[in-house]
Amino acid sequence: MSRYCTGMAAQEFKQRHRYITTLKPSRQSNGTYKVYGQYDISNINTQVFVCKYNARGMFRSVEKD
Repeated sequence: MSRYCTGMAAQEFKQRHRYITTLKPSRQSNGTYKVYGQYDISNINTQVFVCKYNARGMFRSVEKD
């Protein structure tokens, strides 16, 4: 899930894969999953985002957090 999230975030936010960092999937109380990530948008600013997956692990969305 983390690698897929990296790819989707790179595409959505027009960043290179190597500049994106993602964490391990986190299972939510309702059975869905989230993968948190970030990338630098400047020398002093970092953009945080979250990829959301359904309970079966199917990708749903990537959103800035």
